[in-house]
Amino acid sequence: MQAVAVGGQASEQIRTTFFISAHHSSHSESDR
Repeated sequence: MQAVAVGGQASEQIRTTFFISAHHSSHSESDR
């Protein structure tokens, strides 16, 4: 049960990081 909670937390963190990274990337493309 704890492993599932940790997995879900990690997945959410990765999703957030990916979203921020993608947003920052497209922002940089616009700046260029």
